[in-house]
Amino acid sequence: MFYIQIIIDSIKTTWKNKKLWVYGLILSVFSGITLIFNGLTEQDGGSAKQLSAAQSAQINKYWPFITVAFIIFLIIACFIAVLVISAKNGLIFGTNKADKKEKISLKKCWKIGKEKFWKIIGLEIIMAILSAIVYIALNNPLENLYKQKIFALAIPLTILALIIAIPFTILVVFIQIYGYREIILENKGIFKSISNSYNLFVENWKKSILMLLIFSAAIFSISFILGILLIFLSLPVLIFTLVLFAVLQKTGAIIGISVLLVMLLPIILFFASVLYVFKEIVWTKFYNIIKS
Repeated sequence: MFYIQIIIDSIKTTWKNKKLWVYGLILSVFSGITLIFNGLTEQDGGSAKQLSAAQSAQINKYWPFITVAFIIFLIIACFIAVLVISAKNGLIFGTNKADKKEKISLKKCWKIGKEKFWKIIGLEIIMAILSAIVYIALNNPLENLYKQKIFALAIPLTILALIIAIPFTILVVFIQIYGYREIILENKGIFKSISNSYNLFVENWKKSILMLLIFSAAIFSISFILGILLIFLSLPVLIFTLVLFAVLQKTGAIIGISVLLVMLLPIILFFASVLYVFKEIVWTKFYNIIKS
C-alpha cells in the first residue's frame, strides 16, 4: 500500500540519517522548555490578579525589577523561537536531502534554516490571523445566542459552525505542512507558498487526509509501545521510591522521583528527537511524491 510504504521508507530513512537527530534533539529540548514557560506564565497570570488588588503598592515598588525580568523573559522567548524555527527549517531541508539520498551537511541545513526564518514567521502569522478571523466569526454569534438562550437557532448554527471549522482547520494544517516545504525546498515567497499549498491540497485532498490518518495511527502506535517500555523501565525505580518513602517519608519520595527523572528524561528526549525527524521525513516524502 502506497501510504504504508511511505511510513516504512521513512523509518528506514530516519535510521540511516542519524545526523538529523541533532535537529530533532534541539526541537525536543526547546519545545519542552516552551511548554514549561507557558505553564509558568499561566500560573503567574492567576496569581498576578490576586496580588494586584492586595499588594499594588509592592508591585509599584518593584516595578523596575519586574520590567527588567519581563525584558529578559522576552529575549529568552525570542531566542528560543529563532532556535526552534531555524532548527525545524533546517530539519525539513535535511529530510529532502535524505529522501533524495544526497549528502547531508548540518551546517548547510542550519544556514538554510536561518535564511528562511522570516518567511516562515510570515506564513505562520498570516495563517494565525486567518484562523482568528474565522474563529471569531463563527464563535461570537453563537456565544450571544447561547447567552440569550435561543437554543432553537444556536444548536443548528453550532453544527453549521463545526461543518465549516473542521475542514478549515484541516486546510490550515496542510497549508502549513506544504507551505513550509514550498518556502524551504522550492524557495517560494510567502503568498506564493500559500497559494501553491492550497492548490496542492485541493488537488490531493483525499490522499492528504488519508496520509494524515495513517501517519497519526503510526505515531500513536509507536508512542504507545514506547510508553509501555518506559513503564517497564521505571517499575524498579518506582518500587525503590515507595521503599524510600516508607523509610524517609517526603525526603525519600523526592530522592526516588529525582532518580526516576534522571533516568527517564534522556530516554524521552532521545525518542522524541527521533520522532521529530520521522515526522518531517514522512511529510517531505509525501510532498515530493504528490508534487512530482
